[in-house]
Amino acid sequence: MNSSVGPASTCVFNDITQGTIAMPCAKGKPNCTTSNSAHQFGVLSGYSTTAGYDLATGLGSVNASNLVNKWSSVTQSLKQSITTFTALSPATVTHGQAVNVSVTVAPQSGSGAAPTGDVSLIGGPNNSNLGIDGFRLVNGAASGTTNLLPGGSYNVVAHYAGDGTYAASDSAPISVTVNKEASQVFPRLITFNPNTGALVNPNATTAVYGSPYLLRIDVTNSSGIVCSPNPIGESACPTGAINLTDNSATLDGMTFALNSYGYTEDQLIQLSGGSHNLQASYPGNSSFNSSTASDAVTITPAATTMTAPYTGGSITVGVPFSISVTVNSQGFGAAPGGTVQFLANGNPLSGSVSYSPVAGSPNSQPSLGASLSTTVSAPGSYTLTATYSGDTNYSGSTSPPTTVKAQFPAPAVLVAPSSFNVTAGTSLTLTATVMGSSKSLAPTGTVAFSGGTAGAISGTVSYATVTDANGNLDLQAKITFNPTVDDSFVAAYSGDSNYPSSQGSSANVTVTGNDFGLFATALTVTVIRGGQGGEQLQIGGQSNYAGTINFTSASCAGLPRESSCSFSPASVTGTGSTFVTISAAAPHAALMLHAATHHKWPATLGFLFAGFFLLPGIRGKKPVRILFTVAMITSLAVGLGCGGGGGGGGGGDPGTPQGSYNVTVTASSGSLTHTASFTLKIQ
Repeated sequence: MNSSVGPASTCVFNDITQGTIAMPCAKGKPNCTTSNSAHQFGVLSGYSTTAGYDLATGLGSVNASNLVNKWSSVTQSLKQSITTFTALSPATVTHGQAVNVSVTVAPQSGSGAAPTGDVSLIGGPNNSNLGIDGFRLVNGAASGTTNLLPGGSYNVVAHYAGDGTYAASDSAPISVTVNKEASQVFPRLITFNPNTGALVNPNATTAVYGSPYLLRIDVTNSSGIVCSPNPIGESACPTGAINLTDNSATLDGMTFALNSYGYTEDQLIQLSGGSHNLQASYPGNSSFNSSTASDAVTITPAATTMTAPYTGGSITVGVPFSISVTVNSQGFGAAPGGTVQFLANGNPLSGSVSYSPVAGSPNSQPSLGASLSTTVSAPGSYTLTATYSGDTNYSGSTSPPTTVKAQFPAPAVLVAPSSFNVTAGTSLTLTATVMGSSKSLAPTGTVAFSGGTAGAISGTVSYATVTDANGNLDLQAKITFNPTVDDSFVAAYSGDSNYPSSQGSSANVTVTGNDFGLFATALTVTVIRGGQGGEQLQIGGQSNYAGTINFTSASCAGLPRESSCSFSPASVTGTGSTFVTISAAAPHAALMLHAATHHKWPATLGFLFAGFFLLPGIRGKKPVRILFTVAMITSLAVGLGCGGGGGGGGGGDPGTPQGSYNVTVTASSGSLTHTASFTLKIQ
């Protein structure tokens, strides 16, 4: 049936005789033809349908049900052909050797056009029907050579596939014997750039540990020719598997199957540092004999770097501290092994090193963490370094230095007064002993004495080095002064290069008397204009003091203008403290016009009244002229006053003047009076 009359119910193929697969296309696209240059669309070149088989629709549409049901009733309408295998010689060859092939195909009837198309050689060992090679018919004959006959003894037939006129046919078989040929194995290490992935060396003899590389093994024919996957006219590819060993030990599972190109790759290979004898063994197949080859490769250790030793800061003599470093490398290798040694001023530090190895991966580089808990026996400056021994995979390295200071433990400072009870007005000696930790290195530096109430104690401090009961050298400091109130005295040691600073114990001393003392806790108070600032004032007393002190704004002397002071609490009974707050004014406008006017009009009226009352007493003058003069002077004064008021309204008050001021606070209790001073800075 065809598309002109429509399909019948018995039709298997409905021949499509009208139409085309050409279709519209956009101008300028490949194979798009336009009949008019102004057109934006054209026709995409394609095939048209014809009666019978065509390149557009083939045999037409298929009625699948009829095709299946009528498959067994198909009758042959093609002409029969006869295929003759005229030559396949020599009959006995070695694999890969060229064999002459000659085949003819003719009409079985003996007359008619010569068949066209292709003939194929089919056969193989163990009665297999493998497609071996193919040839094109020319005037009903095909000839040539092939080297693709597989190894073994078997029959080969020439198969004609047929064409549109002649049916397929097979020749009588010809027996051949194909002996195995020698094979060759070529293992090689291929290296790549670790940053770009680009090929570096297709046959490397050395590589850095952990760098990217793979092992490729090619199996070739006896001539060393690498095959393609059995294309026509090429040598047949070896099949089977390769066995790999490294220095006679199994490598990565040992067996690797050859692909269709006759080679295989070990892509996960990661050789350890050192020399390697990589052996690849091919057991052969029906076409190739076995063969073995080796590749000598040297893997050099990967470079490493180290971080500077870390301790977390200063260290203390005799106290364990931790020191750590990290050994870093690059690549995808195993975690670094080997050992790390820590040194101080070039001398090894004692203790057991602990390790934290990390293998290389896509997310991290290989590394080795190392830490040591150790001590030093003497104070001073230490240059800490670390050395890594390396292993077969990684080279050794040395860390950058880290300098740390080691000191003795913070010394105890013992404070002892010459007496715990003194009469007011008499002297007291405080002795502070800074306890050393060495029989050869005494603490040096300074000692500062202070009272919890009176603050820093001024005076001359004397020093001496003494030996304690343990034989260690100590620093002894003394100061003599007159205490004014009961107090708790302490001593602070400044420290030196061998000993850190330290605060001493306290010593309580009672001063017999009825007086009190006032003490500022800070030497300087800073106030920003428009704000406040202050400090704590301490009130100390002697043993019998129980008076009361009242603080007011008048208690402060030396304050700059437009500032004030206040106290909290404003009254203190006995000993205690109060907080003095200083307030400073910010610059502001001086709104004085209205007030000035109100003040000056009464004065003006006074001038006028005075003029009227004084006129009768002035002799020799004309009263009216004098009165007029007084009135003019008074009006001028009022006018000037008004002008001045207006000017004040447009100016400003600078507020509390900036600068430094000595402020004195006075405290009185009965007949007793004391002061405390500090510096006030206005900003």
